[in-house]
Amino acid sequence: MLLPVWLCVFTTMLALVISILALVVCLSYRRRIESIIEDASSVADLTSKKILLDTEIEQCRKSLDETREELQKLESERRQQESLREELANLSDQVAQEKLKIDEYRKESEDLQNTVSDLKQEYDCLNSEKAEMDIDRDMEKEQLKSEEDAKFVVKLRKVKRHML
Repeated sequence: MLLPVWLCVFTTMLALVISILALVVCLSYRRRIESIIEDASSVADLTSKKILLDTEIEQCRKSLDETREELQKLESERRQQESLREELANLSDQVAQEKLKIDEYRKESEDLQNTVSDLKQEYDCLNSEKAEMDIDRDMEKEQLKSEEDAKFVVKLRKVKRHML
């Protein structure tokens, strides 16, 4: 009897240990299953987050490409504006040079006008002198004619006296 009691106790104990082990195994499997379910839900969350992040990355790439294109357009416009500024500066320099030339031409024109007016005054003066000289010459010619006439008359008188 003694042996069967021990055997009963031993079997009971063994059944209790097996039950506890089964309970521990069940609990661990339950935790594993819960963690797997939790992992699966976190994987689904992570997958959705990854999809969202991928779409956000794609949007950022598109935005970056658009920004690059706009930057290239702005850069080409800046280059064009720089070339226009250089051309404008060159044209401004040319205008300034042309203004200087015009001022030089004006001064030269004024000098020529002054020279023309001086020459005109000299011409008028020379013309008046010429007129006076012509008058003097005409008077001298008349005097010479009258002197020649007088000489001729004197010669005629001498010839007449001589003939007489």
